[in-house]
Amino acid sequence: MATSQHPKQLSGLARSIRGLFDREMAVEPTPAPDPTPSVSEDTVLWALETALNEFLATPPVERVTPTRGLRDAVVAAEEAGHLDAIVDVLRQLINKPWSPTDATGVTVSRRVASPKVVDRLVERLGSERDEVIHEDLLKVCSALPEQAARALGKALSETEDRFARRSYLTAVAAMGSEALEIAESMAKDDRWFVVRNGLTLLAEHKGPRSVDLASSALGHEVASVRREALLTLAKLGDRDSGALVVGMLDDPDPSVHSAAITACGALKAVQALDRLLAILEHPPEPDVVPDVLRALGHVGDDRAVEAIEKHAVGSFFHTPPTDVRVAAYGALHRIDTPEARRLVEAARDDRDEEVRTAVQRFLSQE
Repeated sequence: MATSQHPKQLSGLARSIRGLFDREMAVEPTPAPDPTPSVSEDTVLWALETALNEFLATPPVERVTPTRGLRDAVVAAEEAGHLDAIVDVLRQLINKPWSPTDATGVTVSRRVASPKVVDRLVERLGSERDEVIHEDLLKVCSALPEQAARALGKALSETEDRFARRSYLTAVAAMGSEALEIAESMAKDDRWFVVRNGLTLLAEHKGPRSVDLASSALGHEVASVRREALLTLAKLGDRDSGALVVGMLDDPDPSVHSAAITACGALKAVQALDRLLAILEHPPEPDVVPDVLRALGHVGDDRAVEAIEKHAVGSFFHTPPTDVRVAAYGALHRIDTPEARRLVEAARDDRDEEVRTAVQRFLSQE
């Protein structure tokens, strides 16, 4: 009998324990917090936003106190680590449509933009994909040339990301003397990608040493650096640079070889004529032919007309590709001897619509 009652006793005990736990675990539900603006959760950010709004709403002649308040709020925000919030403040200060006589937005931005803030500004510029925000950040960098130049130079020296590199180069290119100083320093760096970026900048900001720095990079062991050096010389080079770029036609790297052809044309290197004609006769790759034709057109020597004609008109058995023919007629138009002009004029009614359109465009530019 004792055994038969034991399950009932356990069942009662279990019910007692369960009831005890139910009472212990029963707690009042925590009420949800009242919804409040996120900025109020952080008094530092709230103070920064308030100071900015007060500054923006105050007429220029009365901004002494608001300026001081904004500066103090920025300092507090930086100490709290809110660098992104400060960058957004700079965006508003720089990109607000101020009146032409009101420069206080730029002035205050330069006062409050510490090195840490500018570093974060540049970091965001290199990763921001939203076009509107990206454009705002570029404008902020342009308005802070002295501060941003250092950070941009450092960032360019460290990044290999294509998007970031393009963003940084765009920002630096908008600067003046600071850009040239950065470019010259980078062109002398030991790291190949830094040298390449420096050469790209030199192409946009010519200085007294730019051609020498680009010429020195022609012997670099990395092909992309040699290519960039050639493209820089194509923009900045002088008559003496022609001999250097002609020598680069022997470079084994296809991209460097192509850049050398382009540079020969851009510099109107007459000494490259025989080499270019030889390449045209026996091109290493079919893709190089249009580049050679364009280069010959820029060189402008009438001795090239006969060779160019073969690629413009073709023969009974062979018609060159359309892009080759367009490049050939463009070259003939540039050389502009009587024979070259006759050939171009004859192509006004060419059977190839693309060739015909290109020729008409060439002739309309006269």
